[in-house]
Amino acid sequence: MVSVRIGGPFVLSAGDKEQVLDPERGDPTSLCPALRILHQTVDSALAYRDGTLDLRFSGGTRITAPPTPSTRHGRRQEEKEAS
Repeated sequence: MVSVRIGGPFVLSAGDKEQVLDPERGDPTSLCPALRILHQTVDSALAYRDGTLDLRFSGGTRITAPPTPSTRHGRRQEEKEAS
């Protein structure tokens, strides 16, 4: 099993809806839309040189986590991690 944790803002796309969610700001219940990926299979996971993480799930949902200042130019970043 692989776990992914995103600690910064990310975009959740499902169908024609797109939402920017940020686990570090606001009410934790604002992350409820991300529960749609619970128990879904990751169809693809791409990490780009600029630090962008792109996850696509079996139900058609997509999460894109754009680079943060610490991920630009290939530097390590603690806000996105997989185990």
